[in-house]
Amino acid sequence: MGEIKQLLIKKILEYYENQNYSFNDIYSPEFIVEANLKDLWNRRENKNDKWTSFVKFVLFDQKEKKYISEQIMRLLYESYGTLGKHFVISTDTGKFTLPDRLSEFLRFRALCLDFFEIYRKIMSRINFDYPQREFSGKYIRGKIDWSKTSDDYAKYRPGPPESFYKKLRALDVGLKDQKMLDLGTGTGVLARTFAKNGAAVSGTDILPEQIKVAKELAHKQQLKIDFQVAPAEDQPYEDNQFDVITANQCWLYFDKERIIPEIKRLLKPKGVLVTSHFSWLPRED
Repeated sequence: MGEIKQLLIKKILEYYENQNYSFNDIYSPEFIVEANLKDLWNRRENKNDKWTSFVKFVLFDQKEKKYISEQIMRLLYESYGTLGKHFVISTDTGKFTLPDRLSEFLRFRALCLDFFEIYRKIMSRINFDYPQREFSGKYIRGKIDWSKTSDDYAKYRPGPPESFYKKLRALDVGLKDQKMLDLGTGTGVLARTFAKNGAAVSGTDILPEQIKVAKELAHKQQLKIDFQVAPAEDQPYEDNQFDVITANQCWLYFDKERIIPEIKRLLKPKGVLVTSHFSWLPRED
């Protein structure tokens, strides 16, 4: 490994482990300037390296690998419904199946082929409140309890890439001093990024657990954000308060007949609503 690459890895790990920077902080290309790494980064041996890919490489530590491996194996077992040629091992999070080493390649190939089928099972088995679940045709409808994901979201969910915010800024969204409200804010990924860029941000979510984590992360980053617990359709703010209202990865869950009038009430004249959704594109990743 080249000398410059080793120095970069050391610097990134120091910020991550000793100075309490989050993955999101370091993942942003703006961190290169903030951490005075521009000169070192420009001297990197492989000029084709992208900052976001490099940060993923450095911070994808053994603990995260273990966590992801456990979830992959658990899902594969549920997908196939049988032990087959696998054997069972125990971990702190329970028992799951693992193929022998000769089938290492095949398990990832199987995961790739079965990913979207497994994803449907994740949604139905993990996120739904079973007593309130009901079936409509082949689809499952029910109450989704996102509070179960709060801690994992804080650790493993980086949110949209920097290019997302750059495109929004080109549309005059997320500017300094702009008054913004992030609906369904979750752990505050969008809200914190907008606040770092100088906007005056509020964020609401229906779940107290999500707002609790959002406040903790904002406090850690020394960001002033008004986080409140509230359903998207019933906001605690007065009329004509916001220049921009955002809803990322959550618009589909809102009651449209109620949310549209509420957004019109909250927005200033010529205010803007931004809804967004991002997906994994395997051929582009």
